[in-house]
Amino acid sequence: MEAREEKLSGIRKAIAKNLKNAMDSVAYTSLVQKADATALWNYRLSVKDKVLAEQGVKLTFLSWVIKATSIALMEFPMFAAKVDEEAGVIKYPGQINISIAVDTPYGLLVPVIKNTEKLSVVEIQKEIVRLAELARGRKITQADMQGADFTITNIGSVGILFGNPIMNYPQIGILAVGAIFDELARKNGEIVDKKSVFLTVAADHRWVDGADIGRFNGRIIQLLEEPEKLGEL
Repeated sequence: MEAREEKLSGIRKAIAKNLKNAMDSVAYTSLVQKADATALWNYRLSVKDKVLAEQGVKLTFLSWVIKATSIALMEFPMFAAKVDEEAGVIKYPGQINISIAVDTPYGLLVPVIKNTEKLSVVEIQKEIVRLAELARGRKITQADMQGADFTITNIGSVGILFGNPIMNYPQIGILAVGAIFDELARKNGEIVDKKSVFLTVAADHRWVDGADIGRFNGRIIQLLEEPEKLGEL
């Protein structure tokens, strides 16, 4: 390795400023829960080839996570809200816009998928691909990165099981999705193989309680464990 010096990029400085602002501005807390991903794993295997042939898109687990989170946000709208402390009001959105953390060679970007509550799993996947390609190709616009109500970061894409994500302030929450892993479990008196995944929700404890986080994350897990009920692909 050669000793050297290089200037910080504008993107890196912006990331540093935003993360520091988030940590200084909120009462940070995070809770981890484990989901049974066996049904989702098998369901994806059963439909992915057909979807690829007919829609031209490769389905990833993230698209189901975004769909499930969208439904949960409709039922637990506080996690999609923003608090105006000066006015003393909570502002709830009229639609669900979810930003996704995209790892690029020049820094982390968080483009936004709009109206996710109205999109199918396949439509969400197409937006994931489109926005990720724009981000990695340095063609993303400010409009593509504005208006998010909640953020999802797929830390499992690099093999991480769970972590403590930092919120995209002034959002109230963020979900980190870990890597799916194999484990043994007891079912009906027998030892069986299963797929599991850790979901971590970090939130601003000033506005939501631990029980709220548990119920919200639990609802996401319930939906992911029954993927066929998430609507048409």
